[in-house]
Amino acid sequence: MNVLRVEEVKKAEIEKEKNLVQAEQAKQSGVVIAEGEKQKSIIEVEGAKQKSILQAEGNLQAQKLGAEGIKTEGEAKADAEKAMQLAPISAQITLAKEIGENQNYQHYLLSIRKIEADQAIGMKQAEALKEADLKVIANSGDVAGGVTKIMDVFSAKGGTEIGGILEGLAQTEQGKNLLAKFLAKKE
Repeated sequence: MNVLRVEEVKKAEIEKEKNLVQAEQAKQSGVVIAEGEKQKSIIEVEGAKQKSILQAEGNLQAQKLGAEGIKTEGEAKADAEKAMQLAPISAQITLAKEIGENQNYQHYLLSIRKIEADQAIGMKQAEALKEADLKVIANSGDVAGGVTKIMDVFSAKGGTEIGGILEGLAQTEQGKNLLAKFLAKKE
């Protein structure tokens, strides 16, 4: 019986050690599995974090590039507008420099202006003559010469000459009589 008892105790001890080893194995397995799960969770969270950071950086970069594109486009439009506004001014400055250095061209421009002014004066004088009801007797040989001289009547020179003529007439007896007749008719 002793032998059976010893055998039973030995079996129980072996069974106990076996159960302890299995429990230790299960415990170690659980720790390894838990550690694996923990590492997996950490890796997943870290991956999600990195993904979020990369998306945010991508969005930020896209917005920066978009803003830079808008800024570049705005600057290009502003430069183009400025160039369009400066083009006529630049052309005028270049032309002014050319004209300033070219005496022949200056004389040409002045002669064109003089012709335009003479034309305008001639037109106004023609209108004045049309309304004046004057009769022209040309003694200078041609009508154009006679008309040119009558134009002097409407200038300061012509007025001074008429005043001189009247003063000369007033100095003679015959001139006084002639002036008296004109003045008498007017009264």
